[in-house]
Amino acid sequence: MIPWEEDPRYQEGNFKFLVWLVAFATVVIGIASLITGNWEPLGTWLWVLLIGGIAVSIYAGIVWSLGHLVLLAIRALRRLRH
Repeated sequence: MIPWEEDPRYQEGNFKFLVWLVAFATVVIGIASLITGNWEPLGTWLWVLLIGGIAVSIYAGIVWSLGHLVLLAIRALRRLRH
């Protein structure tokens, strides 16, 4: 039996909730900015989303690069054995 934290359905549900939460917050902040005429909160929110997206992209790139570096090292060691 898979623990609930590792269940793909649980992880997918959390991801969907996060996406809907960010979308809902963006719409609410956008409407509030439109009503008040103060666009600074929306601009700040969009900057937070941009910086978060860049940070996640950099993290994914580092993980991907390290994974391929490990694979390259393993393949090189296998060639040395033969």
